[in-house]
Amino acid sequence: MWIRIKTDEGRRFSILVPLFMLRSPLMWRIAARYSGEGAQYMPAAKEMCAELSRYVKKHGHFVLVDVESAEGEKVKITV
Repeated sequence: MWIRIKTDEGRRFSILVPLFMLRSPLMWRIAARYSGEGAQYMPAAKEMCAELSRYVKKHGHFVLVDVESAEGEKVKITV
């Protein structure tokens, strides 16, 4: 999964988040430890990530989010 950010000043940031990290038990233990009140959403988040992985495996990659602000900043998340 790529997270790409472009600011109105022309700066660009790209962050690669491999999908296997979303399936890692270690990642979910760390997330549960630091989520606080958000821990109630962990089962739904795990199921959502599993479904996302199944979809990509069957249909291929796609654009999840493509947003542009009024100031010209852009955020694009490609799975």
